[in-house]
Amino acid sequence: MAWAPRWAACALWMIFAGCRTAALPSAAPTATATEALAAFIAAAKAGDFDRAYALLSGDWRARYTPERLKSDFEAEPLAKERLERARVALAQPPVVRGDVAEFPIGAGKAVRLVKEGGNFRVAALE
Repeated sequence: MAWAPRWAACALWMIFAGCRTAALPSAAPTATATEALAAFIAAAKAGDFDRAYALLSGDWRARYTPERLKSDFEAEPLAKERLERARVALAQPPVVRGDVAEFPIGAGKAVRLVKEGGNFRVAALE
Protein backbone atom coordinates (compact mmCIF):
# COMPACT_ATOMS: atom_id res chain seq x y z
CA MET A 1 0.00 0.00 0.00
CA ALA A 2 1.64 3.25 -1.16
CA TRP A 3 0.02 5.42 1.55
CA ALA A 4 1.34 3.41 4.50
CA PRO A 5 5.04 4.34 4.04
CA ARG A 6 4.14 7.96 3.33
CA TRP A 7 1.89 8.13 6.37
CA ALA A 8 4.53 6.54 8.59
CA ALA A 9 7.21 8.93 7.36
CA CYS A 10 4.89 11.89 7.87
CA ALA A 11 3.95 10.76 11.37
CA LEU A 12 7.59 10.28 12.35
CA TRP A 13 8.50 13.67 10.93
CA MET A 14 5.73 15.19 13.02
CA ILE A 15 7.02 13.60 16.21
CA PHE A 16 10.48 14.92 15.55
CA ALA A 17 9.21 18.36 14.50
CA GLY A 18 7.94 18.92 18.04
CA CYS A 19 5.39 20.97 19.92
CA ARG A 20 4.48 21.97 23.52
CA THR A 21 3.77 19.28 26.06
CA ALA A 22 1.56 17.97 28.86
CA ALA A 23 2.55 16.29 32.13
CA LEU A 24 4.01 12.79 32.25
CA PRO A 25 2.39 10.46 34.79
CA SER A 26 5.53 8.42 35.50
CA ALA A 27 8.99 7.94 34.04
CA ALA A 28 12.55 7.73 35.27
CA PRO A 29 13.81 11.13 36.43
CA THR A 30 15.90 13.15 34.00
CA ALA A 31 17.26 16.11 35.93
CA THR A 32 18.93 17.70 32.93
CA ALA A 33 18.12 18.06 29.27
CA THR A 34 21.43 16.38 28.46
CA GLU A 35 20.49 13.32 30.53
CA ALA A 36 17.05 13.11 28.95
CA LEU A 37 18.34 13.38 25.40
CA ALA A 38 21.13 10.87 26.02
CA ALA A 39 18.62 8.42 27.51
CA PHE A 40 16.24 8.85 24.56
CA ILE A 41 19.01 8.28 22.01
CA ALA A 42 20.28 5.20 23.87
CA ALA A 43 16.77 3.75 24.14
CA ALA A 44 15.95 4.34 20.47
CA LYS A 45 19.27 2.91 19.28
CA ALA A 46 18.78 -0.16 21.50
CA GLY A 47 15.25 -0.66 20.19
CA ASP A 48 13.76 -0.01 23.64
CA PHE A 49 10.75 1.93 22.41
CA ASP A 50 8.92 1.62 25.72
CA ARG A 51 11.71 3.66 27.30
CA ALA A 52 12.00 6.03 24.33
CA TYR A 53 8.24 6.61 24.48
CA ALA A 54 8.44 7.49 28.19
CA LEU A 55 10.99 10.19 27.32
CA LEU A 56 8.76 11.89 24.73
CA SER A 57 6.84 15.06 25.49
CA GLY A 58 3.26 14.66 26.64
CA ASP A 59 1.75 15.80 23.35
CA TRP A 60 3.63 13.09 21.47
CA ARG A 61 2.80 10.42 24.04
CA ALA A 62 -0.88 11.34 23.61
CA ARG A 63 -0.61 10.60 19.87
CA TYR A 64 1.70 7.59 19.98
CA THR A 65 2.13 4.19 21.55
CA PRO A 66 5.51 2.49 21.96
CA GLU A 67 4.51 0.07 19.17
CA ARG A 68 3.62 2.85 16.76
CA LEU A 69 6.82 4.72 17.64
CA LYS A 70 8.81 1.59 16.83
CA SER A 71 7.06 0.97 13.51
CA ASP A 72 7.35 4.61 12.44
CA PHE A 73 10.99 4.72 13.49
CA GLU A 74 11.75 1.60 11.48
CA ALA A 75 9.84 2.91 8.44
CA GLU A 76 11.57 6.33 8.38
CA PRO A 77 14.91 6.10 6.55
CA LEU A 78 16.21 9.34 8.11
CA ALA A 79 15.50 8.37 11.72
CA LYS A 80 19.01 7.05 12.36
CA GLU A 81 20.56 10.20 10.86
CA ARG A 82 18.42 12.37 13.14
CA LEU A 83 19.52 10.34 16.16
CA GLU A 84 23.14 10.70 15.14
CA ARG A 85 22.81 14.49 14.76
CA ALA A 86 21.19 14.61 18.19
CA ARG A 87 24.03 12.51 19.65
CA VAL A 88 26.63 14.86 18.18
CA ALA A 89 24.70 17.84 19.57
CA LEU A 90 25.17 16.44 23.09
CA ALA A 91 28.82 17.53 22.92
CA GLN A 92 27.70 21.11 23.58
CA PRO A 93 25.58 22.36 26.46
CA PRO A 94 21.98 23.17 25.56
CA VAL A 95 20.58 26.67 25.29
CA VAL A 96 17.99 26.80 28.08
CA ARG A 97 15.17 29.33 28.10
CA GLY A 98 12.72 28.67 30.91
CA ASP A 99 11.27 25.19 30.45
CA VAL A 100 12.73 24.70 26.95
CA ALA A 101 16.22 23.40 26.19
CA GLU A 102 17.64 23.37 22.67
CA PHE A 103 20.70 21.63 21.30
CA PRO A 104 21.63 23.37 18.01
CA ILE A 105 22.33 20.94 15.15
CA GLY A 106 23.03 23.45 12.38
CA ALA A 107 21.09 25.04 9.53
CA GLY A 108 18.89 26.84 12.06
CA LYS A 109 17.59 23.55 13.47
CA ALA A 110 17.78 22.24 17.01
CA VAL A 111 16.89 19.26 19.13
CA ARG A 112 14.26 20.57 21.55
CA LEU A 113 13.30 19.30 24.98
CA VAL A 114 10.65 20.67 27.30
CA LYS A 115 10.37 20.39 31.05
CA GLU A 116 7.28 18.57 32.27
CA GLY A 117 6.68 17.71 35.91
CA GLY A 118 10.28 18.60 36.73
CA ASN A 119 11.80 16.37 34.02
CA PHE A 120 12.94 17.13 30.49
CA ARG A 121 11.19 15.32 27.63
CA VAL A 122 12.03 15.17 23.91
CA ALA A 123 9.79 17.45 21.86
CA ALA A 124 11.74 17.56 18.56
CA LEU A 125 14.85 16.02 17.08
CA GLU A 126 15.15 18.83 14.53
